[in-house]
Amino acid sequence: MRRAEHIKYLPVIILLLPVAVMLMGAGLPEVKAQSDNSGQPQEGQSQEGRGQGIEISPPRLQIDADPGETVTTEIKVRNITDLNMRVESTVNDFVAGNKSGEPRILFGDEESPYPLKKYISDVPSLTLEPKERRAVTIEINVPDDAAPGGHFGLVQFKGVPAGNEDQSSQVNVAASVGTLILLSVSGEIEEQMVVDRLAVSQDGNRGSFFENGPFTLITELDNTGNVHLEPTGSLTITNLFGQEVAGAAFNKNKGNVLPGKIRRFENAFGEKDRWVGRYTATAQLQYGSDNTVLKEQVAFWVIPYKIIGIILLMLAAIIFFGRRALTAYKRNILRQYQQQQQNSDRSANSDTDDDNRRSDQHPPGE
Repeated sequence: MRRAEHIKYLPVIILLLPVAVMLMGAGLPEVKAQSDNSGQPQEGQSQEGRGQGIEISPPRLQIDADPGETVTTEIKVRNITDLNMRVESTVNDFVAGNKSGEPRILFGDEESPYPLKKYISDVPSLTLEPKERRAVTIEINVPDDAAPGGHFGLVQFKGVPAGNEDQSSQVNVAASVGTLILLSVSGEIEEQMVVDRLAVSQDGNRGSFFENGPFTLITELDNTGNVHLEPTGSLTITNLFGQEVAGAAFNKNKGNVLPGKIRRFENAFGEKDRWVGRYTATAQLQYGSDNTVLKEQVAFWVIPYKIIGIILLMLAAIIFFGRRALTAYKRNILRQYQQQQQNSDRSANSDTDDDNRRSDQHPPGE
């Protein structure tokens, strides 16, 4: 009876084991590399700029020049409305606004350590007919005493409906669009960059231990030189055995790191491959005219502790109830053996009593 009481738990345990295995499989994600963080206009993006009423191209220009040289370039402006459009322009310097690379425009008397605005000649206004595209000439006069290295400016365009059309038919064109200009002046150019940080994060929290994916690999580069740099390279993640389990190209959007600034690049790794154990993330990068190499590594662990806890609890339950069932089984066997011994003893005693009775009924010598 007691043996059956303990054995009855075994079917429950057997049924729970597949559930634990299924939970284990569901909790281990897949790796899918995604591109660098983007979405905001940043230094280095190559996409056509569009505002309300006008569009421009390209959104970024990189120009090399010598001190004392005058260089010209073009920005194409297109009226995308059905109205005549007057396009006005402004020129400003810009600096890196934050680590994401989004530019911060400098207005008024705010000075830039790497000015370009004062080198650019006045950009004339123009009137565009509906759907018309026209090239605007930008003239840059580099002074003889221009500091070598990077100089950064922004030419912005804003469309205003021309003429005396009915106000109700006019489009809202208050927004402006612009082209970033990154000028490199020859001379004593210092191309220097270091990896300020390589870290793994999840939900915005950096760490070395995670329960599961997905993850974000954060690479922060510090430009300690005097010219803008566009790093390239690759990111890889290897497991404990050195096998590559994920990888991605670095800086697909061709973003620049401005001098004296730190820029953060983020690469996300998706959630479908199986992550368990120790991993190493490696950033293998190059920058500058000589393709100087930067390499940095960071290790992290993935421990699905909730799933492991469930499995350990189930193993503990199996051991506990198994031991109790085995103990009950042993007691039952011992009890059966003892009963057999008692029955055997009773049988032997009964045979002895019968012999004695027969002896009493037939005394010797009769």
